[in-house]
Amino acid sequence: WNTTTETLGSHTLAATAYDAAGLSRTSTPVVVQVVASTPGSAVYDAVLKAPRCSGPGSSCDSGTLLVGCGTRGPEPNQPNTIAGSCADGTGGTFHADESNDRIKVSTLDGSALAAGKTVRIEATVWAYSGFSSDKLDLYYTANAASPVWTFLATLSPTAAGAQVLSATYTLPTGSLQAVRARFRYGGSAIACGTGTFNDHDDLIFEVP
Repeated sequence: WNTTTETLGSHTLAATAYDAAGLSRTSTPVVVQVVASTPGSAVYDAVLKAPRCSGPGSSCDSGTLLVGCGTRGPEPNQPNTIAGSCADGTGGTFHADESNDRIKVSTLDGSALAAGKTVRIEATVWAYSGFSSDKLDLYYTANAASPVWTFLATLSPTAAGAQVLSATYTLPTGSLQAVRARFRYGGSAIACGTGTFNDHDDLIFEVP
């Protein structure tokens, strides 16, 4: 259902199933609200199972959709990785142990996202008090529907608590792209790995 073409306000939805004999059954109706969205703000994509920005723009921002790590927080729609493919760690305490709380992708020159443009990934992380063992691994893919992750960088927090870590890269060709942030305690760089305190998050965006 493409809500961008709908009027704002309440809408009633129901599904009807038909069998080979032509018999049908309709589900109980549900009421949903269509609200205005801010350009560049992600919403949770229930099909891809991660935050996604639709339409052209100069940036894509997860906002508060990634706050927490798995059951810590708890993180909304955990684990927020494409197809639910990479689980978060289950240990620790919210905003005492590691979490990636936000991802933003934006062009350096303020123009629309496009292949060949240089963009900055900004990840807002919460680092453990012993932050020297914390690392942020960043990855990107040109095809969010069937991702093959390319390693971009490993970054280190400079203090305990909330902070923004960033790196730049050039957008490849692909109409639906994504980035992944993996914030971990110890271990080594890998797009999806185990770890009691690891947090994996994806952000999906369109590149016209």
